[in-house]
Amino acid sequence: MARVHLNDLCEAVKSLNKAVDEEAGKEMLPLSAVVELTAGRGASEARAQAAAGGVIPRIVSIIRRDGSSAAMISAAVLVLLHLSRSRELRDMIREEGGIDQLCRQVGTTEIAKWNDEYTHLVDSVICTLVNLCNLNPANRDAVRKSGGLTRVCTLLIVNSQHYAPAFSGMASPPNKQQRNLILERTVFAVCTFIHGANVSKDTVREAGGITPLVRLLSHERANVRSAVVCCAAQALRMLAFRHENNREALRLGGAIHPLLKLLAAGPENPVTLHAAATFAAMATGNSTNKDEMCRAGCIPALVGLMMVGHERPVARIATSAIMALCYQHPGNRRAVREAGGIQPLIRLLAVSPPHPITEKAAWALSNLCAGCSPNQEEFCAQGGLTTLAHLLHLPSSSHTIAAATKPELVFAIAKAAAAVVCNLTDHPAKYMAVGTGMVPPLVDIANGKSSAAPKARLALRCLAHKCPMIAENIINCGAGHHLRATTENGSVASRPTSVASSSEDSTLTFAQRKSIMPSQAGGQEYGASNSSGSIHRPGSSRITAMRETCKKGFSNLSLNFSNFASSRDRPLSDISRAEVMSNGV
Repeated sequence: MARVHLNDLCEAVKSLNKAVDEEAGKEMLPLSAVVELTAGRGASEARAQAAAGGVIPRIVSIIRRDGSSAAMISAAVLVLLHLSRSRELRDMIREEGGIDQLCRQVGTTEIAKWNDEYTHLVDSVICTLVNLCNLNPANRDAVRKSGGLTRVCTLLIVNSQHYAPAFSGMASPPNKQQRNLILERTVFAVCTFIHGANVSKDTVREAGGITPLVRLLSHERANVRSAVVCCAAQALRMLAFRHENNREALRLGGAIHPLLKLLAAGPENPVTLHAAATFAAMATGNSTNKDEMCRAGCIPALVGLMMVGHERPVARIATSAIMALCYQHPGNRRAVREAGGIQPLIRLLAVSPPHPITEKAAWALSNLCAGCSPNQEEFCAQGGLTTLAHLLHLPSSSHTIAAATKPELVFAIAKAAAAVVCNLTDHPAKYMAVGTGMVPPLVDIANGKSSAAPKARLALRCLAHKCPMIAENIINCGAGHHLRATTENGSVASRPTSVASSSEDSTLTFAQRKSIMPSQAGGQEYGASNSSGSIHRPGSSRITAMRETCKKGFSNLSLNFSNFASSRDRPLSDISRAEVMSNGV
């Protein structure tokens, strides 16, 4: 900014200070000059100069004063709007009481008071509060404590009724375009105020803010490409994220069916991503929500979104939703299989180079296969074991680690793949898994210190359970000491036959995840009732044939395992084979 403009700004600030001190009502001219000189993206130096001149407390006093006209208050709010664009001034505005005074201006919601002047004032106030709260948790908390969030929710309720007259029974008010703009700004403000703050999410629910958000999505003339609908879907997504009470409130508020319609808006539409993410959040830790979503037909729609391409973010979000829906829910596991969801998940496992969606797909398959024999059979029939073995080889490949953008992602994928192995071991596929070369990479991971090591050790114990041939080959690889897991008190831990494999198990401690039992994991034990209610057990002749096939190749496999162990210079375990077999591994 030119030096002459800065000089003009200094004179305007001095005139404003003098006018406020001497007589109220004389500050309009200098106030307008400050508004003009602090506007624009290139006015950061002017805004800093104005703040240094003490303009912020003067502006706040104008808004606070009872005798200020509406035009003066609007001009003062515009100055704060311009100053709030500078991040370093946002705390100063809060400390001078600016947030309290701004929140007071959102209190008029009567229809008779909605005129052009008030509409412009509310627009400026909301934009200023959004700027102040952007990347500033202290200001977001100040807005909540000042009652601003509750007032914004009230404003949202009033405007949503006029945006959707079919629900309110009222005629459309004048200035409809401006009111819709205020509605858009209000919904966006809710998203900003609740970001990362569960207390603010409680405030929105208690103020009745969920109902108008759902109303905006369910309106018969709602445009899925409009900013209002997109912001409303994003707000519901944020409200449900990691908040148990709001997940329940969204279902009771009728959000499932409107969100389901948004899934058909197209993979490139942001509302589709927000709707899928809301379903993932609502399904986490809430069995009733999982039942309702399954009955509404959400699973086929989410399976379809998984197939739009791994490079699209909506595919990863849809995979996360399937993972959450299948966690500890046998009915949804069956529904995903019937919707053809297992094959797309296997395809996502084969994505190269390593991609975050691969990890999500592996966890989803782990949840699908836990205690569900038909899903395990489908997984093996679709070639899932070969793909799984490839994922377990990733950490031992230096080329893969070097090529990966985030090397920790490779170990996260290996951990998820090992969880799938844990939940496949109640099925005869454990004999087929050895033939795909799955044991050597599991031993390699288990002997390491990565985040995937505990899950790999658990997978080895599950593979060796009641299978002496596999146990012997694991010992030959130098991993026999992993076959006896001990608890903290030194006793031998029970073998977990099903693994909790979801983002929900992140709340468990390491010891709890290590010793988790089938009842905790939510998976049925092998041989439990299948979808038809009958007992599902593979025929003994088929099991015998599989074992005989594996026996023929075990001589070669044993040689390969021995070479693998010697190449890594691993010492054999101190535990003897006889001791391992006697302990029922």
